[in-house]
Amino acid sequence: AMDADDSVKCIVFTGEGPFFCSGVDLTEGFGEIGKTRDTHRDAGGKLALAIHNCRKPTIAAINGTAVGVGITMTLPMSIRIAAKTAKISFPFVRRGIVADAASSFYLPRLIGYGRALHLFTTGALYPAESGLLHGLFSETVNAASSTLPRALEVARDIAVNASQVGVYLTRDLVYRSPRSPEQAHLLESAALYTRYQSRDFEEGVQSFLEKRKPRFQDTMREQSGEGVLDRGDCVVGLAFK
Repeated sequence: AMDADDSVKCIVFTGEGPFFCSGVDLTEGFGEIGKTRDTHRDAGGKLALAIHNCRKPTIAAINGTAVGVGITMTLPMSIRIAAKTAKISFPFVRRGIVADAASSFYLPRLIGYGRALHLFTTGALYPAESGLLHGLFSETVNAASSTLPRALEVARDIAVNASQVGVYLTRDLVYRSPRSPEQAHLLESAALYTRYQSRDFEEGVQSFLEKRKPRFQDTMREQSGEGVLDRGDCVVGLAFK
């Protein structure tokens, strides 16, 4: 599992051809449905939670059209980079269903409740540069062929310059969504207390003073159970068709 491999510093997802991911193949249905409402678990939600629980930073290089779970599965990722030519849709109401992959949690937090409700309510297809999608992508690139190279460039920068434990804990802090600055202060203080005693903190300061690239050594394996929010192992893929 990439999440358990300390040599993996960042995970990049991309697609092939004109699509990043076209969503569920409707000719094959929506997969196995639970016997009761209480036992049914959305397959897209399982994927989204696996990505959410992954300890490595994840980047979506959205090279083309992303529809349904093809876009909702990217919402828990750390970074989304899209081609300006990409088309995006949350078409659930047009199929007689509701949002999947925990997107009712993620999308409003990323772009605001007003825009999220507009996208969910219309189910229409929008260009990546639409104002309704403002805030969903941290970057857009002109050509579809540029999305993966740009994503890999960002991934390399993270791998070389960022402490993987620091990245994980910071993402944890953001997703804890503290309800007050006082709660945020307590969570940050607990994480800082741990990091002040780490090799990475010492190396981060020393490399800055010596004006050189850091050589961080702390690993997620060593930090197991010491995160702000404990997470399990996950296995994720690299590409979708």
